[in-house]
Amino acid sequence: MPETAESERYQIGRELARGGMGAIHEARDLRLSRTVAVKQLLVHSNNAEARLKREALLTARLQHPAIVPIFDVGALQDGGPFYAMKLVDGMSLEAAISRATTLESRLTLLPHVVTVVEAVAFAHSRGIVHRDLKPHNVLVGEFGETVVVDWGLAREVEVTDDATTVVVDRNIAKQVEIADDATTVETFSNQSLTKIGTILGTPTYMAPEQAAGDVVDTRADVYALGAMLYHLLSGRRPRPASRTGQASEGGRQVPLSQNEPRLPTDLVTIVEKAMAESPAERYSTAGEMAADLRRFQTGQLVGAHHYTAMQLIRRLVVRHPTTFSLSALAAVAMIFATAVLIGRQVRVRELRETKRILDGQIVALENAMGETYDSAILHTLEDRLDTAIARAEVASHELTGAGISIARGDDAFDRRIHDVLAGFNADTYSIPPRFRNVVAAAVGQAGRVRGAVVQNRKRSVWPIITRELDSFGLPQELAYLALMESDLNASLVFSPGDAAGLWQLKSVAAREHGLRVDKTIDERLDPMKSTHVAAEMLADMFAQIGDDATLIAVMAYPLGVENMRGFLHEIATEKGGWRRGHRSYWHFYRTHRWSKQMEDYVARLIALMLADRSAP
Repeated sequence: MPETAESERYQIGRELARGGMGAIHEARDLRLSRTVAVKQLLVHSNNAEARLKREALLTARLQHPAIVPIFDVGALQDGGPFYAMKLVDGMSLEAAISRATTLESRLTLLPHVVTVVEAVAFAHSRGIVHRDLKPHNVLVGEFGETVVVDWGLAREVEVTDDATTVVVDRNIAKQVEIADDATTVETFSNQSLTKIGTILGTPTYMAPEQAAGDVVDTRADVYALGAMLYHLLSGRRPRPASRTGQASEGGRQVPLSQNEPRLPTDLVTIVEKAMAESPAERYSTAGEMAADLRRFQTGQLVGAHHYTAMQLIRRLVVRHPTTFSLSALAAVAMIFATAVLIGRQVRVRELRETKRILDGQIVALENAMGETYDSAILHTLEDRLDTAIARAEVASHELTGAGISIARGDDAFDRRIHDVLAGFNADTYSIPPRFRNVVAAAVGQAGRVRGAVVQNRKRSVWPIITRELDSFGLPQELAYLALMESDLNASLVFSPGDAAGLWQLKSVAAREHGLRVDKTIDERLDPMKSTHVAAEMLADMFAQIGDDATLIAVMAYPLGVENMRGFLHEIATEKGGWRRGHRSYWHFYRTHRWSKQMEDYVARLIALMLADRSAP
């Protein structure tokens, strides 16, 4: 590898972002042949260079998956300082929120905010506060990544028994003390930028004590995280706090529940606690806030909200005074029964919200898996998908147990697909969107099964096929393989000596199973004999592959049982093998183990069944 001078290591490309102090460019790392992001100064001064160096040093100390990693720091050819960091493909959380026009679509972004809170909690545990948290400084990658960037205003803190207070990093204090002393409070029309000379932070997401220029601690970050969550849930930026602690530009902060009445009370309470005007009333660290958010996601009671039986009873008495005045005994019985009912309703509401959030995560993960072929990323995404599906199924089962009807799929078409898959003993909680799209497209092409010729053939040979399948203990849905292979044309010959009959049997396979195939007689054209052989082959596939993998056995029919057995053996002997839960068609489909033609085989079979069942 040719040696590259340090100052010539990076080939600077297009500008990605610009702030008050510096600009970020895409760059090519010539030494390691990779694309990175490079931050440079726009204005060169001792103060600015000290700030840039401090930002790089503090960020480099935070080794967390959701905090941008620093690769290098130094000077470019022009002598200007820089630092290099990971380039994240995607968009800012602010842009993602702008694109999400409904509460449901915004709730799918909630896991990103939870990740941000956990990342800031990690920084707090390492004695660092960010001081400029906002959606603009959070990047959302196309594969589900969440990365907190722009630690230019970050500071070290020290923890005492009473509070966490900000102190300047002792290692670089001499380089930055002049710059910090020179900061002044100004107002800018563009709230998304933090500039040298502004108050330390961004007004829209700034805690009242920070807006007043007071010393701040980890609770200022907590306020900013609450403001970020307020923005996501309501779709509106919170009002900036003034120096006096009151919300500026038109009075006090509009309550989140007023902006979005449909939000769960628990979630609203978390935001209100995080954005409390008094630091003492907030979560003391982001770690406490993260714990409450995790409790909310899993349907547990959150620490910020207080639940008492008397609160429930008091509301019932106010609403139903006559009922509670009948008699003491009847009142006690009614209160008890109603409290139980309300508790059940609260739990049902929590489960529904949890399931809605998980369903949004599942759709996002399914789409991400459909768009990547990187095995490491697919493995990570599949683990997250399995966890989300397991949690969603638990919530669904509990709702079903409570007598709540749970719709399978988003619409009637999804429910029809689920019904067909159930016949194959291969139903799944989540149908991958690209599988659904292939089925939808193929249903229109499968209209041929409604033709009179095919329907006449079906009346004559269908009883033969289903009887043979039943004799081998096979699902009668497998009869549709013959419909897909030949349109039930018993005399169909694909090519001489290659494939023929209802099941398009190959000559070699037919002879192995006792059929006569020569120049004078071809028993593959006999519906009874060919169906018997096909059923025997399918039964053999089930015996070798396992009846817990019906759709894999279906895939084995066009692929050939020997090829399928070799494929499964290859997967099983890979490093680490495969887990029992992944021995399914859906695992192989989501991880792109088949060619596209083979991937679509089952989808086209499902479409054929849907079209046939809708035929008059």
